Amino acid sequence: MSEFLFFYPKRQIETALVIRGFAVVRGRKPVPTRIRVVEFDDARNQLVVDAKTDLSAALYVPCSGGREGFFYASTETLPSDRRPRPLYLELCRGQLSRIQRKRAEWSYSGFSTPERLRSQIRRAVQKFSVLVTADYDAPDYDAETFALFNSLCEIARRLNELYLSQTLAARRRTASWVSRFGFATNPHEKWTPSYDALFVGSKSNHTRPKLEQLFQTVNIRVNWREIERHGSYDWSRVSDAVDAARERNLRVTLGPMTRWGTDLPSALQSSTIDADTLRGEFTKFLRTAVHALGDRVDRWIVATNVETSPDLPTFEFRLSNAMQAADYVRNNLPRSEAFLGLEQAFGDTSRFRDPPLVYAVDLAARLAQRHAFDGYYVETNFGLVPNTTAPRDPMELHRFFDRWRMIGVKLAVATSCPSAAPFATPNSLESSELFTSLFADKQKRSFFFRQTGEGKALEELVWDVQVQQEFARRFYSSALACKAIDELIWTRWLDAKLMSYDEYSELVSVFDGAESPAPFEQTVVDGFAYAQRHDEDDFFGRDDFDDERQAEDDFFGDGPFDEELFDEIELASSDASFHSRSESVSFSAEIDAPENFTPTSGLLDAHGRPKPTLYKLAALRRAYLDA
Repeated sequence: MSEFLFFYPKRQIETALVIRGFAVVRGRKPVPTRIRVVEFDDARNQLVVDAKTDLSAALYVPCSGGREGFFYASTETLPSDRRPRPLYLELCRGQLSRIQRKRAEWSYSGFSTPERLRSQIRRAVQKFSVLVTADYDAPDYDAETFALFNSLCEIARRLNELYLSQTLAARRRTASWVSRFGFATNPHEKWTPSYDALFVGSKSNHTRPKLEQLFQTVNIRVNWREIERHGSYDWSRVSDAVDAARERNLRVTLGPMTRWGTDLPSALQSSTIDADTLRGEFTKFLRTAVHALGDRVDRWIVATNVETSPDLPTFEFRLSNAMQAADYVRNNLPRSEAFLGLEQAFGDTSRFRDPPLVYAVDLAARLAQRHAFDGYYVETNFGLVPNTTAPRDPMELHRFFDRWRMIGVKLAVATSCPSAAPFATPNSLESSELFTSLFADKQKRSFFFRQTGEGKALEELVWDVQVQQEFARRFYSSALACKAIDELIWTRWLDAKLMSYDEYSELVSVFDGAESPAPFEQTVVDGFAYAQRHDEDDFFGRDDFDDERQAEDDFFGDGPFDEELFDEIELASSDASFHSRSESVSFSAEIDAPENFTPTSGLLDAHGRPKPTLYKLAALRRAYLDA
């Protein structure tokens, strides 16, 4: 266990916001984190960060970024220390480091920082040098560090925009650089009428489509539990959805074929089921899909959740099964591609859970060396509840894409983020309005989890449609500057229940009207507030905490891979052990309540009207992709 202490001005950040921070170790990989807020003095609070690691760590803290919306800023890597540090000074250090690092990297591709921006960076460095040596108790110290942090965020934003404008202008001149836009749907969703009204039009009355063609692909999700009935498989709805896509000249990405831990048929979810039976059932399921759909499907996502699932089967079984499925698809459909799906590409789930056996990016890098898959389907849904990806600033997005680009294979990136109705959001994005006044008369427990009957959750107040539009623009622009990404998928077409995935929709009735447990609460004891987990003794007191694997930044070197683990994967076969002793991932049951899943937002509202984000994506396509 490592402990880090920070102090910050009370007026600059609301307690309910700052306790949403989390620590990361080398490779920017999150670890379980507990944060307490203690009153430091009349003007300041102290942040006590307990990180479940023995390594040095960096801290991510949520911030309101004005027109940028909402993002997490971070410090540089710090050793555990009982000496309190100024939080905003450390955030300034982290932002300066990212700015200088990205400038150096981009210079190799011909990017040049304009003189005016270089001058601003020099002044910021000088100001930072003064603040590092200044008296932390000086009257204006907090205001000056906060002002410097804001100016560095603006410099990072401008630097990012300049880099993207140059890179994306260059890619328009490169015919071989192909990127497709897509959206996700399921066989039950009636997406074709709204799609035709927007992009196809009607020949009968000579109406023109409202928008030029925006999408080239559709991701048709599959739910094994819905397709399998008593040993037989009904692919008719999926086949109709595939035909509808092909009629509209859309490529088809199918899957994930299974999302381990969430969509297995009930008969296969028993802990007594053996490995051979489950492998045989999945093989049968996949083969009937290949026979029914054939090469009408361009890209098969053979499985996802292999590295994060809380349930049986084991990690080794899930991975070897996915590798065999990929081989089967490629051997029978030579014109189709087999991708592996990877959730939580930033590793954010481990903020509240034990670290996985292997992080997604490390697993992808090792498998790429073995050419096990044609590419990866990387899901990065953004939001505010624990079981999701935390928004990053522009420099962090580039760090993310760079790590995945270095793997050297194709990437299909799926993303979405919440969006409330405009009338439910504040008029300003100032932190005082956004996070203080809104919670003045509310229990702050709802900050963490959507609770039945408690009114609007924080996601509905922060993620207004304008913030979503801006965030989508920034994410898609950064992704388009990464040549490895050939497909960008928005994970919802139509607004529906505010749930993460369509697979969970049938679970809602189980929890409707029931008060779900709150694993975290804002508690005040003896004058200080802190976030407490109900099962915190079990969460932070296990002996296996000391066995956490060290992760290195250079994941092609000697660092993050457990050779013994991957030797097991190499030898995995149909008779692989179903209950492996190396399976050490444990999860918190409370997170499985549907109220806690990420609220995602469609590109069309409940009435079928296009939302601002859809128009923004269309503008991006016209600006950077269309000839």
